[in-house]
Amino acid sequence: GCLLVSTLVDSGHTVRGTGVDISGDALKIAEINIRSHGLSGRAVSLQQGDFNDLSFLGNDQTFDVIICNPPYLTEGEYKKDGLPGPRVALVAEHRGLACYEMVARQVGALLKPNGVVVLEVGGKRKVDEIRAIFGDLDHVETRLDDQGRGRCLVLRKSM
Repeated sequence: GCLLVSTLVDSGHTVRGTGVDISGDALKIAEINIRSHGLSGRAVSLQQGDFNDLSFLGNDQTFDVIICNPPYLTEGEYKKDGLPGPRVALVAEHRGLACYEMVARQVGALLKPNGVVVLEVGGKRKVDEIRAIFGDLDHVETRLDDQGRGRCLVLRKSM
């Protein structure tokens, strides 16, 4: 819920959003954050779901912006780093790429023409590797973290 809340707080009053999370507990925290920031009228809905099937969003619903922080660690990275947080929020199959692949299969239908998807990139994944998965979208920019590594990938759907 923090991505939706921070986006709504930092944007104009006409911006509205839908939040999706696999965790019911995370959605409860998001609801608390939405109320505490006075965003109830702008957070259109909070829905529980996962990257495997986003059809619950509806076939007629499209977005100008999709912000996505998918799980991207391998099981080995998760165990080695001993990171706090639920495994489901951090670990993905297929070398940490499975959730990116699931999103890539569906994002074209969810984005409006000229819409953008903003993806967090992490673990040992390389920006170019993620860009290749989203080959149908145009690269807009790569934002670097404090260590100079690609951390955020911005891609656009062509008109």
